[in-house]
Amino acid sequence: MWDENTPDGLQRKFFHIVSHELAWRGGEGYSACIQYFKGETDNFGNPRGWIEYNPIFSKTTQGGSKKLSDSKWLITDFDNPQMCPVRLFKKLMEKRGNLIQTDRLFLTPNPYWSQPNSKGWYKNSPVGQNIVSSWFKSAASDIGIDTKKVKITNHSARATAVSKLAKEGVGEQQLIKIQKKKQ
Repeated sequence: MWDENTPDGLQRKFFHIVSHELAWRGGEGYSACIQYFKGETDNFGNPRGWIEYNPIFSKTTQGGSKKLSDSKWLITDFDNPQMCPVRLFKKLMEKRGNLIQTDRLFLTPNPYWSQPNSKGWYKNSPVGQNIVSSWFKSAASDIGIDTKKVKITNHSARATAVSKLAKEGVGEQQLIKIQKKKQ
């Protein structure tokens, strides 16, 4: 649905796939920081193709560290590389450029990104919360859902993810962890 070869398209594609995979709540996507993601390696330091997502990585998150089992994982999708969240995350990190100093994951696209003397795909400023919040509604509208009749929010992906996981046999305790609100 989105052209990952454009700044806005890459962010939207990654956001939609990851918000479903990680069952993000509304504000989790907006406030996501790059240090929440960490590449997973085997015992010999070789990359496994997974990325751990754990918002506790933030130095400002209170409450101490959590067990590794509380982390969520993005696993490479070998069946459909175009939808692989790990590949998209790596591409997003490559396109950030050297001038980016903010640790926020989603950034304001540089409107001049395609010009020869451009300073990169993104500006050194996070994309606004209202913009991220509108991504679901605009995507739903783009695929033909009447967003005036059906309420579409960032929580919609969370509900969809939980329903899908339940149908695939994920245990009740795991589903409770996913649904549990932040303290």
